[in-house]
Amino acid sequence: MTKFSLTLIALILVGCGKETVKEKTERPPQQVTATTTQTADIALNLSAQGHVSPLDQVEVRPQTSGLISKVHFKEGDQIQAGQLLFSLDARTEEANVRQAIAKLAQSQAQLAAAERDYTRSKELALQSFISKTALDNAQSKLETLQATLAAERAAVDAAKINLSYSQIKAPLSGRAGLVEVHTGSYVQPSIAIPLVTISQLDPITVAFSLPERDLSLLQNAPQPILVSARLADGNKMQGKLSFIDNAVNSSSGTIALKAEFSNPKNLLWPGAFVPVQVAAGTLKNAVVLPTQAVQTGPDHRFVFAIQADQTVKSIQVELLQVENERAVVSGIGSNIKVVKEGGQNLREGSKVREAKKRDASAPKTAASAAK
Repeated sequence: MTKFSLTLIALILVGCGKETVKEKTERPPQQVTATTTQTADIALNLSAQGHVSPLDQVEVRPQTSGLISKVHFKEGDQIQAGQLLFSLDARTEEANVRQAIAKLAQSQAQLAAAERDYTRSKELALQSFISKTALDNAQSKLETLQATLAAERAAVDAAKINLSYSQIKAPLSGRAGLVEVHTGSYVQPSIAIPLVTISQLDPITVAFSLPERDLSLLQNAPQPILVSARLADGNKMQGKLSFIDNAVNSSSGTIALKAEFSNPKNLLWPGAFVPVQVAAGTLKNAVVLPTQAVQTGPDHRFVFAIQADQTVKSIQVELLQVENERAVVSGIGSNIKVVKEGGQNLREGSKVREAKKRDASAPKTAASAAK
């Protein structure tokens, strides 16, 4: 290749490079749709994913060893507090009660005889027919039998308590779970699996967490704080906030809460997950704009504000909530023109051109139809 050819190729490449730079410099402004931020009083709703849990739950276990003689309910039954659930073979405990009662009767008879002896001894002592020592012995015997009688009464009470353990009753009202034993099964207090678990379903609670930044909103919200849970069919149930944890979880930066719901139809079921919304009052003079205007970056959200020279400036915002296709944000003022649509390929300082409003008779695009 000659020196002249190399020079010609170099000139051509330089010319192409200048042309590329020129085209990039003279790139036409990108067409966008603009909107203006506004202020309004917005009902502040805090959203979270809730976990349904019983208001109260108990594992029923035996307090004494024995054979199950009868199961008085079925799995899944609605149980009332105090209802008899299981009967144990109580023949030994019944015999112990009878034995304790017999000993009590024996002690009562002995005490009655001792009281008569002591009364006579006092009369004889006054007439100097018996010594002071004999009177003291009669009094000591009386006091000993009184203590024995008190012990026998306690033994009767203890025997009756042991007998009561053979009748296992429900400590609370609720729905019975799986029954893990059957008639003839041998049970003892150390069993690993409970006889049955009873869960209170009405009222019921929904546990959830919110970011720690929302704690001040909850503390200043009107009381009682209402909480709604959205069911699978789209309907909502209304409840009240019943618990705010006394500490923020340092590992997750959230605070645990619970809401209590009346649940007569068992629409909320333990273990299920439901979306919840907390009515945390009204946000005065909140900045709102269409949700399309809020862009999501690698580590924050932002909007493109349109400057006087038709360039755009990125402004970081915090998304507080979204409702009815309106985004409530902080970090930007009101009456500021921002890019609503067409900001996907923009960069800081990019030139833009606002699109003219479409004629009402013109066919709608997919984007405008979604407004």
